[in-house]
Amino acid sequence: MPTDGPTPTRPIKEATSQRERDLVAFWELAIPSLSKALPIFATTRPRPYAFITKSVRGTTYRVNIKLDDASMWVMVRGRTSGETAARFERLRKGQGALKEAFGEGIGFVGPEDATHPFIGARLSDRGMRNRDAWAEVIQDIVANAVRFYEAVQPFA
Repeated sequence: MPTDGPTPTRPIKEATSQRERDLVAFWELAIPSLSKALPIFATTRPRPYAFITKSVRGTTYRVNIKLDDASMWVMVRGRTSGETAARFERLRKGQGALKEAFGEGIGFVGPEDATHPFIGARLSDRGMRNRDAWAEVIQDIVANAVRFYEAVQPFA
């Protein structure tokens, strides 16, 4: 069941590989800028995963980092499958406005194809492969995450 309040803190998985240590290092740099621009991420902690998430009233915002790109997914869910489908349909009906606000790089995966339907957008054409470019990648992520978040709000 979606909640607006804080949830109990789960222990953070320890980074055991170089890739996981790199992910933690990336998120340690990215989260302060991202949470300043999008306060929903203010309580997010660096983890050894290729994504960070935050859920608000049945909508989950997920920022993903790969070696060569970054993206953001917005997943909607309701108390029933029918409610979830209706929430996603509202997003789908806003597709024209979303593409106008954010551009053509938006993809939709509906309830017919996934348990948790979502829309996604590419935030950067660069990822974490080049550590020397992380500052620029983070700037891309923050600027485009804000644009995508704001574009989605009327329909989420």
